[in-house]
Order: sequence, then structure tokens, then C-alpha cells
Amino acid sequence: MARHCKAFPNGSRLLLALWLCGWSASARAYEDQASLDVGLGGVVTAGAASLAKGGPELSAGGALGLSDLFVLRAQGGYAPLFRAGHVQQVGRVRLEAAYLLDVLRVVPFFGLGANLWLYRSRVNDDFQARPGGHVLVGLDYLWSRSWTLGLDVRIGLVFEPGKVVSANEAQLRLSRMFDLF
Repeated sequence: MARHCKAFPNGSRLLLALWLCGWSASARAYEDQASLDVGLGGVVTAGAASLAKGGPELSAGGALGLSDLFVLRAQGGYAPLFRAGHVQQVGRVRLEAAYLLDVLRVVPFFGLGANLWLYRSRVNDDFQARPGGHVLVGLDYLWSRSWTLGLDVRIGLVFEPGKVVSANEAQLRLSRMFDLF
């Protein structure tokens, strides 16, 4: 043991301790914070009779850190979905809970959510409100205590009469964090 201590003189051990303290000081927590979020991404659907194939999406929402492990998010979005040269205007609202795997600068997470898809059917032009659910997998980069850049991937389903439709999304999200207390 003494041989190992001589290999690292006191100055080296002090520098190592300072580096470790500086690295751990970059850890951030989601608890006691709320955020306003904007996102840009894409949607792809498969197997839908009344929903077009896919297109870009724009969303806005907010989040609330329930603890250092859980975040609750709400979001509304718009997507012009395309199929055979036609555009279908689609709105969506979602509520989801995410479990944070780590709270350092890079935070992987996963969760579950429910959504409601709002659109006019391609088949008979009726207004549709279809429930759905999704699994959430993502990664946040905590740029500072106030700004977060995230990647969200949602593997989801939309429930149409008599069938279940696949609806998958990928999104880049920018979040402005606010302290609650």
C-alpha cells in the first residue's frame, strides 16, 4: 500500500481530488424544477386506414420534476402527414412519465405515456379522436442548470375501430428549466 502512495505524490492526489469534485459538481437534478419545451421531429405510422403514413412534427409542452428519479411531461403537437400526394393535418396531445437512469450531464431515461390523436379521416372526412399509448426512450444533455437538449424516441400505438396502428416518433427537444423553489 505504501508503494502505491509514493507513486502518487501529495500534489497529484490533490489534483485528482479537485478534478473529481469538479466533475461531480456538474451533476444536476430534475427535482424541484419545471421546464418549457419545444420539439422538432418526425412521425411514421403503419397499418392505418384513416391516418396518413408520416411527416414532420412540431410540439410544445412542459415538464415537472417529481423527484430526482421521475419526470412528468405534457405536450401538444402538430404534424402534417403525407400519403399519395395528400396532406393530412394531425394534432396530438400527450402525457408521459419518465424514469431517469442517471443525473449527470448526460441523462438516459425511459417511460410510458398516453396520447390522443386528433385528425380528419382520410377515408370519410369525419373528425377522429383516437387514443394511443407509447414507450419512451431518450437521452438528455444538461447543457446548464437552465437549458437541456433531448432526444426522445416513442414506440407507440393508436387505437382505431377494430385495429391497432403503429405510430412511432423521434424528436429533438430543447427545454428551458426553471427552479420551483
